[in-house]
Amino acid sequence: MEKMEGTNVMKNEVYKAAVKGDWTVLDNGSVSGDECTVTKANILHIAVRHEQYDFIKTALGKFSYLLCQRNSDNNTPFHIAAEVGDTRILELLVSCYNKAALEGLVPWRVKNSKGNTPLHVALIHANLQFAKNLVMTVDPELTTFVNDSGQTPLHLAIRYRVIDDDRESILDAMKPMIASNRGGIYEVQFPLEENSGHIITLLLKKNSSAACLQDSNGLTPLLRAASFKTPDMLAIGSMLKYCPQSIEVCDAFGKTFFHLLIENLHHDNSEYLLSIEESIRSIKNCQDLYGNTPAHLAVKEG
Repeated sequence: MEKMEGTNVMKNEVYKAAVKGDWTVLDNGSVSGDECTVTKANILHIAVRHEQYDFIKTALGKFSYLLCQRNSDNNTPFHIAAEVGDTRILELLVSCYNKAALEGLVPWRVKNSKGNTPLHVALIHANLQFAKNLVMTVDPELTTFVNDSGQTPLHLAIRYRVIDDDRESILDAMKPMIASNRGGIYEVQFPLEENSGHIITLLLKKNSSAACLQDSNGLTPLLRAASFKTPDMLAIGSMLKYCPQSIEVCDAFGKTFFHLLIENLHHDNSEYLLSIEESIRSIKNCQDLYGNTPAHLAVKEG
């Protein structure tokens, strides 16, 4: 049975032990498991945040119910693990939950205060291998969950995707700030262990209909990908392949993805447009709320 969140104020020594991974504090009887910080974080939230594997393992052996507790943002330890992206910790949390046979909603399906599941959170933070493991080995149904902004995991995979071509410019922009913080030494690492295009394909294979769903701004993942200053051609191609009917959905201004694509093409993509000619044929004459077809926009942009 899920135990209610603790009301005992966490002592500084317990907090520091969770941060540093000093699991011996759990063996002297001074920790009850009910302690929490002012943000309602328990020792598991804290240890996961700092990726203290041995502390987490020991704590779970004594207080498995901590897995289901939420902090003040309604985040479970699974949400925190998704933020840091540690797949080894994910495996440990899932294994412990399955062994403990706790009742109630499984913690990896819990939504936080923004309606995000751990899968949403992993994608927001570009922890792609973590997201892949959640979908492939934990719960494929997570691909169907919608947050409070009307976004499925596919929406977020598109929105927060860091395209490989952009990585270098982002690095260059960050170097001065990082250098000043580290005495002239900078180390930046993007999560390259899993190509971002692969996770989009995986999400589409598990739940292709998500490509047709509009978020609170009226954008589908396809419309979002087409509306970027540099349209995400890889994502667009994947969605046209796995959910061809997604081209039928328009934004709040009556624009199809083709309208948006034309508006944001700032370089020669004629070869790409020819490759999707069959897909766009049915919408090439669609008018938006202002009476513009994609051809009208092409003339204006040209």
